[in-house]
Amino acid sequence: MKLYSKVLIMIMFTLSILIIRDETFYGKSKEDMFSGILNSVNASTEEYVVEGRFYSQESKDNIYETITANIEKTMGQVYQEVNNDLSFKIDYNHGEYDGRISIADYGEGYDVVLRISICKPNLDIDEEKTVKNKIKEILSPISSRVEYSLYVKSKILNGTIDETRDVILKQLNLNKAQNIDEVEISNGYSIISNTNLYDKEIILGEEIDFNCAIVRYSSGCYLIMGTPVIRITY
Repeated sequence: MKLYSKVLIMIMFTLSILIIRDETFYGKSKEDMFSGILNSVNASTEEYVVEGRFYSQESKDNIYETITANIEKTMGQVYQEVNNDLSFKIDYNHGEYDGRISIADYGEGYDVVLRISICKPNLDIDEEKTVKNKIKEILSPISSRVEYSLYVKSKILNGTIDETRDVILKQLNLNKAQNIDEVEISNGYSIISNTNLYDKEIILGEEIDFNCAIVRYSSGCYLIMGTPVIRITY
């Protein structure tokens, strides 16, 4: 009986190793799409924008004061405030971040959006993860129902638009993304999919949580990624 138990344990252990290897080799083990794609293309990231959206019935003044107080606790000094549009600068990690709070009437309360961005050459992917974590630290004490979105803009240093598109589609398929749809636009391509990694939106009846565009401007070719969709014109 003891021998049988030992053999069974060995078989189960071996099978678990094979499953882990299979998932890793065939791409079934999901990773952050931004990291996966940026590690697969030759590009220099120039801008990160992280947003958190929630509903509040507090007064506008209280919303603004609570968010900025949490920013100062979590990140650093808030300064150069421009009260007419609730924008400001944040001194954090030896860098200057842009912040903006949008408060719009919604039902009996307000639709609130906190936007934190940084724009400079050769941004590190870890910096994007840091900003995502920080904005969650800022907003989680205020609301338990926050929708987060992310925008990343990178300049393609080597490779064509078509080659970059192929890399992205391969990465999506490796991560078993669903609802993949591709549209050719005037200056490149736009791709949407559901990776089951981020907050989702329903678009034309399909769940979507990741959007990217490979576009050509006069200044060069760019890879733009966003969750659940890219919320700027490209």
